[in-house]
Amino acid sequence: MSQVWTDKKTVMNAQVINAGSTGYSNMFEMGNLRGIYGGLHITWTATGSLTITQQTSIDGISWLDPTNATVVAVGAICAAVFTALTMYIPFTPVVSPYLRFKAVPGASVTMSLNYVLQGEKE
Repeated sequence: MSQVWTDKKTVMNAQVINAGSTGYSNMFEMGNLRGIYGGLHITWTATGSLTITQQTSIDGISWLDPTNATVVAVGAICAAVFTALTMYIPFTPVVSPYLRFKAVPGASVTMSLNYVLQGEKE
């Protein structure tokens, strides 16, 4: 019988990211889950353009931007101009043993990321 599993974690805590630079969250293990969905709570100190994507790893050391068979990027969470300093964005996690978030803001910011994941576990 499967059980509902929920995980909540801060993976980026007040990280300073300069304009046009890339910030990376801490990695987290996905575990042995199925039917996974998630949400990302974002707080930052500026408004403007922001791109956040997922990166995958099979060993927690080497990281890749996931693509499909035709080499089109998948795993995007947001790529837009925002006027709010706090947001909650639902997303579908990419299947991988390890994930992390990659953030590219258009302005220099201090950013925090908290995720919620929920799925079923045997």
